[in-house]
Amino acid sequence: MSLVEGGEKRESFGKKVGSVTLVKIVGAGVAVCTNILLARLLEPSELSAYVGVMAVLAILTRGSVFGLGQAAQYFGARESLEKKCYKTIIFRYLLFLNVVVTVTLPLWKKELQELLFLDEPLAGAILEVVIITVPLGAVAFVTSLYILGRKEIMWYGINAVFPVIGATAILVWGYLSDQGVIVVVTAVVIQQLISFLLSLVWLIFICKRSEWEGSGGGNILEYGLRSFGISIGAFIAGRIPLIVGPWFVGSYEMGLFAVARIFADCLLLAYGPVGVMVFSFVGGSDEIEKIRLFVEKACRIGVITFSCISVVLAVLAPWGVYLLFGTDYAASYVAVWFLLPGLTFSAIQKTVENYLFGRNRQGLMIINPLISSGVFLATISGLGERYGAGGLALAASCGYITSTAYTLIVASKVDGLNAYNALVPRGEDIVYLIGVLRRICASGRVRFSTI
Repeated sequence: MSLVEGGEKRESFGKKVGSVTLVKIVGAGVAVCTNILLARLLEPSELSAYVGVMAVLAILTRGSVFGLGQAAQYFGARESLEKKCYKTIIFRYLLFLNVVVTVTLPLWKKELQELLFLDEPLAGAILEVVIITVPLGAVAFVTSLYILGRKEIMWYGINAVFPVIGATAILVWGYLSDQGVIVVVTAVVIQQLISFLLSLVWLIFICKRSEWEGSGGGNILEYGLRSFGISIGAFIAGRIPLIVGPWFVGSYEMGLFAVARIFADCLLLAYGPVGVMVFSFVGGSDEIEKIRLFVEKACRIGVITFSCISVVLAVLAPWGVYLLFGTDYAASYVAVWFLLPGLTFSAIQKTVENYLFGRNRQGLMIINPLISSGVFLATISGLGERYGAGGLALAASCGYITSTAYTLIVASKVDGLNAYNALVPRGEDIVYLIGVLRRICASGRVRFSTI
């Protein structure tokens, strides 16, 4: 069965997925190197302050565009179907929001520091500098999702990889010259600046003015505002452990958890082939039944793939953490073990959530961040003080699993996605994966033209 017969006339879904896979693997590989350098440059307590501030920075960046990123991806995917170009409308909204954020955000730095639990002097000092990058990051974030919606994978890859390479170069210099927090903060600013400049290049010189000029700006704003609460809520829920973790386990244990998260995130390399493209292709196709069957199969294959990778990472963790991050973080492997099950379910949850966003049913997810955050806070209050970084990881996994269960229930009840078909692998899925591996060995590349 062809996945998308009408929506993609010249390029198959599989070729796009293969391209995004390469982008995500390269980008994730560079990011892993960057995070290893961070851990080598910083002590556990310093790393705790850094990851807390960066979590806050990411939340502020996402929050400052009020759902416009998701709207840009959705309407970018709809352009070829509706014969409209929404670039001008989207970026008029973005310009207005950026002006507002640039003017008002510096006035609230102290209040934000208190509200977001950044009580440590080091965390406050880092926030004082990196908060200036929020408007830059907002432009890069919305542009990258609009590019992804339009399926312009080459520029999506450039925007994803080159800024991280620039930051990594700064960190390498800092490591060789025995620098610390100052170099890390500089790397953050440089990364955001490169992302911003690349976005401007694409907007001004690459994305030409189309003969289709879109209307319906109100629809874009409505979609963005309707998506805002869900998307920012889910984003905050995923980063709550990094922000409030020091409350329950202290800064040293929080640093161990941060390294465990970096190591366990290697699992999400497998999410790259499908997850980030589901939104764009669901939003850009009217063949709902075929897309639904594809998402169910993608989830089943994900269960197999993520489970196998989790076993490998769990075996490697005691030695891998020590060799990559040094003796200061050697005890982090226990937290890795507790994180892996939760991240496995989290990858499935993201795939189904992207399906719901592509179907314009995101409003149904409004309660999910509240439920998963509540489960995390309830469990961390009992596990954090007793088990440290391991308890924090176990509480985070409980939140991820709860979020996955809720998402599957919603998709099953309101949109016909079969949770059993999405979670229980079949023999044909194993045969499919074996075929993929054979094609990799035979030709060095994978052709996902049908599924």
